Amino acid sequence: TLHGIPILTTGYIIAAESIAWSILSILIANAPLERERLIIVVGALMIASGLASFAYAIPAGSIPLILLCALLQGGGFGVCWPFLTRVIVASARDGEQTIASAAVPTMQRIGYAVGAALAGIVANASGFSQGLNRDAAAGVA
Repeated sequence: TLHGIPILTTGYIIAAESIAWSILSILIANAPLERERLIIVVGALMIASGLASFAYAIPAGSIPLILLCALLQGGGFGVCWPFLTRVIVASARDGEQTIASAAVPTMQRIGYAVGAALAGIVANASGFSQGLNRDAAAGVA
C-alpha cells in the first residue's frame, strides 16, 4: 500500500478515470459546434480542478475523494479532447489539415515520452536508482 491505499484499489480508480473519459466523450460528441470552445474550457477546468484536488485527497487518503478527483480529470479529458483536436485541425492552413491531424497524436506521444523521462529523472534523484524498496517509495511519497 501507499498512503494506506491498496494497489488494487488504485487500479480500479485509474480504470474509473478511463471509463469517465470514454463515457463523457460519447455523451458530448453531438454537442453543437458553436459551443466547442466553451466545452474545451469546461473540460480544461475539470482537468485542472481534478488535478489540484489530488494534492489534498491523496495525502488525506480518502478513497471516495481520490475517486472523485480521478473522475473529474478523466471526464475533463473526455469532454475537451475531441473538440480540441477538431479546433487544431480546423485552425490549420488550407492544405495542411492532414499534417495538423497527424501532429496531434504525435505531439501527444512526445508529451508522454518527455513526461516519462522527467519522472525517471525525479525517481533517480529521489533514490530509486538504489533499487525499488518500501523505504525509498515512502521517501518519495
